[in-house]
Amino acid sequence: MRGTWSIGILVAALAGLVGVGGCHKGTPTTCKGWAKLLKSPVRSRDAIKGLGDLGNNCKEYLPALEEVFPTSQFKDEILQTVKAINAPQESVSLLTKALRNPRTATLAAAVEPSSDVRSWPRRSRPRSPRTSRFPSCGARSSRS
Repeated sequence: MRGTWSIGILVAALAGLVGVGGCHKGTPTTCKGWAKLLKSPVRSRDAIKGLGDLGNNCKEYLPALEEVFPTSQFKDEILQTVKAINAPQESVSLLTKALRNPRTATLAAAVEPSSDVRSWPRRSRPRSPRTSRFPSCGARSSRS
């Protein structure tokens, strides 16, 4: 009786160890799981795509995408993920960085949010008064 009890405990302990070991090796199914892999040299591309597949649920991880954007070799994939997440207010900073990069500017300009772009926050800059560079345009000449 004592041997059966100890074998039962041993089997239960081994089953528990196998279950815990399996948790670390699977493919993530949540935004948090994919975000952990963004800095991985092997799985970063999968992580970027995984965040995009989950869409708007992952908008709180846009800062993580922005953090890896400057050094990532998958800039185009990051911009496609930003488009899939579709969070205009949260993605302004990342898209601004992408627009300043000649290699990614065209794709960044094509990221179209579903909301009106006019509602995005804008930097204010002083406007210069509109004056013509040619003051005599339209005026009659004194040469007659």
